[in-house]
Amino acid sequence: MDLANTRQRVAVGLSDLSSSLIVARKELRDGFLSLRPYSMATVAFIGMSFFMWIQTEIPMGTDPIVQMVVGLLSLLALFYAVAFSMDSIVSEKAMRTLPLIKTAPISSSSLVLGKYAAILVTWIAILLTSLLYFVLGGRGLVGDVAWGKLLLGYLSTILVAGAMSSVSIFISSVTSSVKSSAMGSLGVLFAFMGISVARQLFSSFESVAKILNFIRNFSLIRYSSMVTEELFENGNELYLGVAGLLAYCVIFIIAAICVVGLKEDVA
Repeated sequence: MDLANTRQRVAVGLSDLSSSLIVARKELRDGFLSLRPYSMATVAFIGMSFFMWIQTEIPMGTDPIVQMVVGLLSLLALFYAVAFSMDSIVSEKAMRTLPLIKTAPISSSSLVLGKYAAILVTWIAILLTSLLYFVLGGRGLVGDVAWGKLLLGYLSTILVAGAMSSVSIFISSVTSSVKSSAMGSLGVLFAFMGISVARQLFSSFESVAKILNFIRNFSLIRYSSMVTEELFENGNELYLGVAGLLAYCVIFIIAAICVVGLKEDVA
């Protein structure tokens, strides 16, 4: 597919928002009829409650505790993205509905964008559930919450979920089964994590550390950590972290649109 066709497909998806909304509503309706979002919301709420309970030595509501909460939610966002995105496109292949796109008023780009939007909306709903911990708890439970940084941290987890979801949707578009898509998405996620762990293990080996540092420049987790850390340490790399996550979102969603479009043309 050439660049002109790519631009055309993306432009169609962005201009025909009504079709994307139709897909998003369908995905949200089907999604909230399943146990996945409720299970994830429960995990987030219970996880935060337990996390707060064991951190008794840190004053509640201060920057350290809020940073830890945001870090925990960012980690959950990565696994959430894989769990909710890994079957997004490949399930359509399994049900043989992709060929029907040619005869329906829904383009390949609208299909991808609609599914992507539904995933992000679901994650926002889960975040709101976890936010109840702070809203309902009040000062007696969580102290004087640093609301500004907490809300910015929550926004950063949406970026993290969006970036990982875009990767997982792309993998789902190029694989032939849910199993292979899940293995591919989890493989990428654990590879990202492995790079971070390897950097710590081999930090004393200069040559190895240089290689790992170079590879880390392509790691989604690097940009996620950069945003979280800079929110609370007032560094100067916040915009670079945000730009990195947005680049993941744009590049892989466009790639998924192209792949689905090719399969649509072949069908």
